[in-house]
Amino acid sequence: MIWPLMTDYQTYRFGWVHDWVTREARKAGFAVIDLLPQLSSVPYRKLQVSAEDNVHPNALGHRLGAEAFLAWYRDAPHALKGSLDEGSDG
Repeated sequence: MIWPLMTDYQTYRFGWVHDWVTREARKAGFAVIDLLPQLSSVPYRKLQVSAEDNVHPNALGHRLGAEAFLAWYRDAPHALKGSLDEGSDG
């Protein structure tokens, strides 16, 4: 899961980092959820814990991340099923 910095998304300068991480993770066989589309739909100031912290999302940011994960999981439940089932006793 790639979390963007909480900064002005109109001038977001780190899209290339998201692209690079996505590419390298997929090459290694990982699924990727980039939260930039979800979080950039909300003014970044509404996602910050405080004005000084552009790294850690507040409750709204975490909710959007959780919703994105659940949407991904519902569309591709097989992505985690094997690893979750392997450790169960039945």
